[in-house]
Amino acid sequence: MNRSLRRRFAARNKPKKKIVLSWDSARARIASMRALAGRPAQNPKMLEKVKTALAGQLDRAREEGRPLKEHVGAARDGTHALEVATTELDRQDEAGIAGALGGAPACRMGCAFCCVLRTGPEDSGLLVTEAEARRAGAALAKLQGQPDGRSWIAQACPALDPESRACRIYESRPVMCRSVYNTDAQPCADLVRSGGARGYTLNSDAADIHYLAHAIGVTTVGEGATGTVYSFARFAGEVIDGAGIDQALSRARFPKGTIDKEVLVKAD
Repeated sequence: MNRSLRRRFAARNKPKKKIVLSWDSARARIASMRALAGRPAQNPKMLEKVKTALAGQLDRAREEGRPLKEHVGAARDGTHALEVATTELDRQDEAGIAGALGGAPACRMGCAFCCVLRTGPEDSGLLVTEAEARRAGAALAKLQGQPDGRSWIAQACPALDPESRACRIYESRPVMCRSVYNTDAQPCADLVRSGGARGYTLNSDAADIHYLAHAIGVTTVGEGATGTVYSFARFAGEVIDGAGIDQALSRARFPKGTIDKEVLVKAD
């Protein structure tokens, strides 16, 4: 093995330095985060908003006397990121959504073309965190044995009713599902029928904020920007087909590092 290869091999196999976390060091790590890739890397205001929100969560947990271990667990499974994104979505109103889109949304119950979740080599089937998946899991389990969205289109979300095409887990649907609209439903339908890319428009920064908050959360607690994420299409299908929540999560898990394709962060 030549010298260059030896160096690369040694660097790749060098044991990672274990992070000893405290309340203060966790807050310092949040403050030092930089976005290196993805849309948040071009949006410093978004980065600061997310860091402020996560630091606020940390401070509240500390003031309330919660165990640090509990806080770390909520960062790892995406609970904190879900809270940050939900706050962002809840503050929006119809006028704000129309303003962001440049017109009133055409989305109606039963349209559902944005619910076709492609799962090919270049598609994720909708990335979700463990917290999102578990929140939806209880509602999905009630649908076991029933016809689902895959009876309408093979790659449709299993949470859909195949006749009405209404979402049957609407109150616990993932962040991305709450973040998409279009001013004209026809392009969405045309793209799905032609096998093209997504036909919807993100109505806000909520989806990016969600991925960014999760990446910062897991990096803060020493996992690196590799928060475990899951294919919602696979997870939902597994649960409706009879799998338990933990088993479905195991089968729907993506390799570590998958979230890096959405956003990459680093603590200085």
